Amino acid sequence: MLQLILSIQHSAISNPVLSTAQQCQLHAITIALAALVPHVLLLPRLAEYINQIIEARREEAIHLLPPLQEEYEHLTPSKMPNKMPYLMIDQMALGDCLKAHGIEASRLQSASPYSGGANLAHRHSWVEAGAAQGRDSLADISAG
Repeated sequence: MLQLILSIQHSAISNPVLSTAQQCQLHAITIALAALVPHVLLLPRLAEYINQIIEARREEAIHLLPPLQEEYEHLTPSKMPNKMPYLMIDQMALGDCLKAHGIEASRLQSASPYSGGANLAHRHSWVEAGAAQGRDSLADISAG
């Protein structure tokens, strides 16, 4: 779950196609999901870390917290999510919190299965399989 949260956060920061509203919404979703984890797994140190981020965002970047808004037009360039890395969930800090509870944190350091990075092998789709057999459309695939 923490890998997924970090991947969503990374996407919100690094995806150039996302609008400002989408970036802010994704950051709000990541902190909401992150806040659930220590309550379900009873990890007080992780809860403390996430609460520190929430409090800092409450003071400096309320737009990075729920509730989600449709528009974030009031943001100045200095309040854009990519200008506030100190308010993001830190992978190393998460690992330290998990280690403090005796939980192996090495999976956080490995490549995330959610990131879609270049290290993942290409998986052929059924569309490509149909095209390889000379079928050009879904109708051709259904007929074959």
